Amino acid sequence: MKKFAIAAALLMAIGAPAYAQDKPLTVDSTVGALLDNPKTLAVLKADIPEVVANPNLQMGREMPLRGIAQFEPTLTEEKLKKIDADLAAAQAK
Repeated sequence: MKKFAIAAALLMAIGAPAYAQDKPLTVDSTVGALLDNPKTLAVLKADIPEVVANPNLQMGREMPLRGIAQFEPTLTEEKLKKIDADLAAAQAK
């Protein structure tokens, strides 16, 4: 029983990868979850390479991508809709 408790504690501490989840990632997901998922990272690199390349993006890992728009003028509502559609398509594959 003690080994099980230790193993459970370790699993909880490590956690599952951000991309191992049931619901698809969207522009309302955290930046960290989007960056940690290979499929969604590819979408972000294609759609907003200047944002992904910005080292300050790491400070917003806990914010939704939509929330970053207030600091990044290139993230217009139109651009967010395109990203959302591209994210959905990439995750459907």
